[in-house]
Amino acid sequence: MLTTVEVSSRAIRLIRTDATGVQDFEHFPVPAGSDPLQALENAPLPSPLGKVRVVMSHDDMLLRTMLQSPTSPERLDRLVHFELQNGDEPVAVSWFSAEVPGADDLRLLTMTIKQKLIDQLKRALAKHGGKLAALTHPAIGLYETYRATVGVESGSAILADIGGTHVHLALVHDGNLVFVRTQTPGMDELVRGVAELRTLPENDAAALVAKLGKGAPSDLHEAIKRQVSQIAGVLNANVRFAKAQLKFDALDPKTIWLTGAGAQVHGFIGALGERMGMTVKPLNPFSGIRVSSAGDRLDRHSALPSPWAVAIGMARAKDVTLDALADERSRTREFWQSKGALRVAAAVVAALFVLALVRQELNIAGAQASIATLNGTPDAPGLVPVAKAKRKKLDELSTTKGLDTSRLAWIDGERRPGRVALELLGAIGSQSNPTDCPVFLQSYKVTRQPGLVTVEIQGHAEGTGKFATDHVLHTFERGLIKRYPPIVAIKQRPQPIDSSRQQFHYVLTISDQPAEAKVSTGKPLTIDLTVPNGVEAEGAARVAALRARTDQDSVTVQVARPGSKPQSVQIPFKN
Repeated sequence: MLTTVEVSSRAIRLIRTDATGVQDFEHFPVPAGSDPLQALENAPLPSPLGKVRVVMSHDDMLLRTMLQSPTSPERLDRLVHFELQNGDEPVAVSWFSAEVPGADDLRLLTMTIKQKLIDQLKRALAKHGGKLAALTHPAIGLYETYRATVGVESGSAILADIGGTHVHLALVHDGNLVFVRTQTPGMDELVRGVAELRTLPENDAAALVAKLGKGAPSDLHEAIKRQVSQIAGVLNANVRFAKAQLKFDALDPKTIWLTGAGAQVHGFIGALGERMGMTVKPLNPFSGIRVSSAGDRLDRHSALPSPWAVAIGMARAKDVTLDALADERSRTREFWQSKGALRVAAAVVAALFVLALVRQELNIAGAQASIATLNGTPDAPGLVPVAKAKRKKLDELSTTKGLDTSRLAWIDGERRPGRVALELLGAIGSQSNPTDCPVFLQSYKVTRQPGLVTVEIQGHAEGTGKFATDHVLHTFERGLIKRYPPIVAIKQRPQPIDSSRQQFHYVLTISDQPAEAKVSTGKPLTIDLTVPNGVEAEGAARVAALRARTDQDSVTVQVARPGSKPQSVQIPFKN
């Protein structure tokens, strides 16, 4: 929410706006002869005001025009300040470059404001919860209303706000502001003249002037024309002055845009147009702006020419031209870019240093508490002595476990051949069958080697009425491998041929670590086999192939041992 306040010699006008438009506007009269700043401080303004833009004319505000050669904005700002600042009293300087077509030099509109006026305004607004955000001249607000409602207009024009004490005027060319001034007299001269003509108090004379109409006496009409002539003379004099100051001969206004309560006097607009030889039009500040919650007051203040043009124009402006606080903002920006940044950095470094010290002390205290907890005290043992005692017990248990494990492994190694022999003989007995598999074991030999057990079995197979001896022997071999899974490899040694029976001599390998086999799912069937060291590759491949027997004629087995390359073994099947 933004608050805009116009302070004049007769009234304080307040407007509150947001992004959607005007939310509220109020009018507070200023007693005759009182100080407007004191009236602002004592007025019953809504609180808090927040950020406030102030528009006013004051004796401590000086408007000037300057001509300067083209230069950079930074150097131009230094030149303007050097030209306008004096050493007697601190002042704020703001300036604006007018767009004058065809000019080689820069035409500057400048405003000088005494710092004490800015300080008085800040104190007055602070009592209402307000903070001064901008301060400028009424002619700037008048121009903003013209720009918002009329837009870009070709040629030159006069903007005039007719008040009781002053006439605020601005000259524009092709829609651009080129000149601003505040002049006297205002319409109070007419009030005093009517008071003399009718021997009335000034308050009654003011009420009479406000009620004048077409049927008023001729002497009052003549008084109005005399006042219009004075104001017309002021306007013409300022146009000539602006031409000379700006060296701008093309400045030839054809239109007067009029605002202000003084211009509401009957016959004023017609007389001014006749006297100036120009078209006189009233500016409507409420055109194109949304008024939310002040509809009843809008009806009371909608008469044209409107006294609200200055305040509403400043409320509608995105940026403030000729802002008296520009110097203050520039100094603040320079401060924070130089000394302010260094001070903040120094404060941050000091704060970080203090925090580091505090944190270091806390860390030291925490470390000491942790050490006391770990090492303990004479009254209570700490965690470290307890942990060392526990660790000692764990080491003793680990040593005992290692010894027990070694003993168990040695005992298992000693018992393993006998256990293997018993299990293998049981598998041979289960596989042998006098009817279908007449195989007879004659001898066996068990040998223990590192990591494996080797069993040699010898005997003979007899034929049946249905199968020959070789088929019976192959059936025995496959059955034995399936019945006793620990067999890792099998090898058949050649034996003499007998006419009635088939002699056999098998070497079976049973490893302590089982073999790992990965059988492919597609065709042809392949097997990846990993066996422990010391196991014969072809015998191991034969066991894996017999366990994965399919309808294929042969199987390829890739046999690998730890630390060696795989060996490919082809195992054929006999049907």
